[in-house]
Amino acid sequence: MILHTPASLREALDLKAARPAARPLLGGTDLLAQWQAGAPRPDEVIALEPLTELKAIVASDTGVRIGAGATHSALAHHAALRDRLPALAEAARTVGAPAIRNMGTIGGNLANASPAADLPPALLVYEADVEVASARGTRTIAATRFFTGYRRVALDADELIVAVSVRWPAAGTRSAYYKVGTRAAQSIARVGVAGAVRLEAGRVAEVRLAAASVAPVPVRLVGAERALLGQPLSGPAIVAAAAAAGAEVTPIDDVRSTAAYRRFAVEQLVRRFLTRASQP
Repeated sequence: MILHTPASLREALDLKAARPAARPLLGGTDLLAQWQAGAPRPDEVIALEPLTELKAIVASDTGVRIGAGATHSALAHHAALRDRLPALAEAARTVGAPAIRNMGTIGGNLANASPAADLPPALLVYEADVEVASARGTRTIAATRFFTGYRRVALDADELIVAVSVRWPAAGTRSAYYKVGTRAAQSIARVGVAGAVRLEAGRVAEVRLAAASVAPVPVRLVGAERALLGQPLSGPAIVAAAAAAGAEVTPIDDVRSTAAYRRFAVEQLVRRFLTRASQP
């Protein structure tokens, strides 16, 4: 395996253009585990972790730009994210153990495209944008269009993820992330649910719900959202939305859980979030 160590993002993009098959390495907590388990190793790797220009988290009046190299620990402890994007901070806090959170990055979490990843549901409910770059230039991909299939993303062969941008939610928005796993530490989500909801005059004016580990890609729960819009955030609407969430997901049986349990869990997590959000 040939390891390339670019000194700048510009050099990394030139390397990726010249060697599109080279695998970017940023954090590496998922990739290294996969290789140790016997997955094929690439002939060439581009090490991005040393690039400090990818690690910045820059908040403004309108939102935040998170560099692809920002770690889960950085997300979990950033004051503006905890206050204004709590679902993202909470999701980052649930990833693995401290050593994993200190190494793993938001860019690596997205590029790995695991359907059980914790960060994507939060990014979906906040309607985040993924900034990607190549030697040809930069472009932005909505998080809702970034995941194209199981372990597949909307990146061209010469592109790298460089940042994630999120606009601050409207005033009064309540959001959170919930996860069901086998234990508190180092647990891959059996089901993860993120939600964001805003009320006007006691009725749901805006709502977004998303789930992990219930389909080949992280998904918005659009049926549950439709069941809530315009309704009071009370018992009947919450029950209807939870049932809609369970009906619209397409989980599978695997070594970590059954499809039936995952449907049950997504219903319960949606209900838990909405019940919490309905409290004064």
